[in-house]
Amino acid sequence: MALDSSGRFWIGFETGVMEYDYDSGKFIHVAAFKNTRINGIFVWDSNRVYIATHKGLAVMNPATKEVNFIHDSITDSLQKRTLGRRILDMDRKGDWLYLATLYGLWRYNTNTNIAEEIPVKEIGYAILRTVCVDANDNIWLGCYGSEGLMRLDKNGRLHRYQRFLTANLQTISNNVNGIFRDQVGRIWIITTSDGLLEYLPASDSIRRFLHQTGMPQSPLENLHGAALVDREGNIWTGGNKGVNYFHPDKQLFQTILPFNENLDVRSRALARAITEDADGNLWMATMDGVSRYNPKTNSYREWNNQPGKPASIWYNSVRGLTTDADNHIWIATGAGINRYDSRLQKMEFIPSEKLPTWFYFNVNKDRQGRIWFACRDGDGFLLV
Repeated sequence: MALDSSGRFWIGFETGVMEYDYDSGKFIHVAAFKNTRINGIFVWDSNRVYIATHKGLAVMNPATKEVNFIHDSITDSLQKRTLGRRILDMDRKGDWLYLATLYGLWRYNTNTNIAEEIPVKEIGYAILRTVCVDANDNIWLGCYGSEGLMRLDKNGRLHRYQRFLTANLQTISNNVNGIFRDQVGRIWIITTSDGLLEYLPASDSIRRFLHQTGMPQSPLENLHGAALVDREGNIWTGGNKGVNYFHPDKQLFQTILPFNENLDVRSRALARAITEDADGNLWMATMDGVSRYNPKTNSYREWNNQPGKPASIWYNSVRGLTTDADNHIWIATGAGINRYDSRLQKMEFIPSEKLPTWFYFNVNKDRQGRIWFACRDGDGFLLV
C-alpha cells in the first residue's frame, strides 16, 4: 500500500492495483495491471509511482493512470530481460531505484532510463528477496538460500552476516523477509525464524530480539513478516501471532496480551485486530471472542460464548474491530456484527435486517467516519 503526494491511496494485490476514491467511496481498478501480481509500490514524485510486479518494473502516472512497463522502452537485451521479469523489492538512493531481481542486484536510473547490473561475484545471479540502501551507501541484501543476509559496501566488498543467524536454518529458502531503515538510519532486519535483528555498526555485528517465554515485553514470536516505521519513530512488526511495537530509543518491546488467563490455548493467545476507545481502553479481536484491556488498572473484560450460557456475541471468531465517532465499538465476527454501546455499557447484536448475519473478515472507518465491512458472503463490502 502507498499514499502519494496528492493523498491518493494505492493498494497492490496478487491480481492487480486498485485506488480507493474518497469522493465516490469506490475502489477503482487500474486496468493495465489486471491479473498482475504486485510485489511493491514506491511513490517517487507527484507524476511517478513505480510498481514492482511479477511481469517487471512499471511506472504509473497517478493522475491519468497511464502505465508503462520500463522494459518496453529499453533496447539493450540484458536490461530488457531483467526489467521485464519479476521484481521482488526496491529502494531509492538519489536518482536510482535499486532492484532485487531474479538476476541479482540491479539499479535503474529514473532520469536516463538506463538500468545497470551491480555485480556481486560472490553470489552470482542469486535470487534476491529484499534490498535496502543505508546512509553510508551500503547496499543490504536479503537472499534466497543459504547466503541469507549480506552487505555490499561502497567499495564493492561483500560482508556476510549469516553467522549471526541460527546455524540449523541454513537450508531455509527464505529466512530474511525484509530490511529497512528507522528514522535515524539504523538498519533492521525481519526474519522467518531468527526474530528481529538490529545491525550494530561499531562492532559490525547483529543483535537479535527474540521471543522469551514468560516475558510479556519480548516479541510475541520470532517470525516477522512485515515491518513499519511510523512518523514518531516507533517500529511495528507483524507475524502469525499478532503485532509488536516499540521505540528503539525509549524502550524494548511492549506486548499486550489479549487475555490474562488460559493463554496456553491458541484461540486465546492470538490477537487478530485491535482498536482503542476514547477512554484509552484497548479492544482485541481473537478466536475466542473479544477482550477489553484497561491499561490504567491493568484489568481485562472479555465477551465470548460458552456452552450452557446466553450468547455474548454473534460468534467467538472475531476478525475486525473499529471505534466510531460516538465511541462505540464495532465488532466483525464469523456470523454477524456486534456493537458495544459505550454509553450504555451494553453489547448489542446488529439484527439481520440492518446488516446480514454473514461471515465478516474486517471492519474499518474512513476519514468521513463511515463504517465499512468486508465480508466473505454477498457483495464483499458493505457500508453504513
